[in-house]
Amino acid sequence: MLGCACFLVASYLAYAEVSQGGASLAPRSVSWWVAVVNLRGSVAFQISALYSFASPVPSTDEAFAASLYTALGGLFFLLGSYLMIPELFDEEELEDVSAFV
Repeated sequence: MLGCACFLVASYLAYAEVSQGGASLAPRSVSWWVAVVNLRGSVAFQISALYSFASPVPSTDEAFAASLYTALGGLFFLLGSYLMIPELFDEEELEDVSAFV
């Protein structure tokens, strides 16, 4: 549960950095979409942790919900990773990185 909370904080900080510190919309920015999708994945993992932490012997519904939100979180992170591929080939990003090397 603590690890999920750390992921949630890290995802929010990434979102805040991409959105210039506030809750802004930038649907044309790939970085913004990556941050939003990863934030949703972190929320799904946190919900999964809450369902699995709720009782020592979870009911079938709680176990299904925990598994469902774990799968959704994984799918969101997979989608976020897929969305990062175009950034690998962005020439402006490559120029910025080469300035530090």
